[in-house]
Amino acid sequence: MVVLAAAGMIGSEGHWIDIDSVWISGDTATVSVREEMIGDACPAGQVIIFPAAAVRVPAAAVVRFRETLLAGEPCF
Repeated sequence: MVVLAAAGMIGSEGHWIDIDSVWISGDTATVSVREEMIGDACPAGQVIIFPAAAVRVPAAAVVRFRETLLAGEPCF
């Protein structure tokens, strides 16, 4: 199966999403997702983006997501 994590439509650069890991235990897959965004003082272009990440994993009957949001990351 393919697991997709997406942040939807965002109106500026400096946002990204990653799937850090997937744990499978019995019939349950737990997906660890990290979403990051740069700080408010950082310059970012005004563009429409759709941050997303996908991975292929063995099929599981139940899928759970654990999200970590890192807001205000230092400018790059």
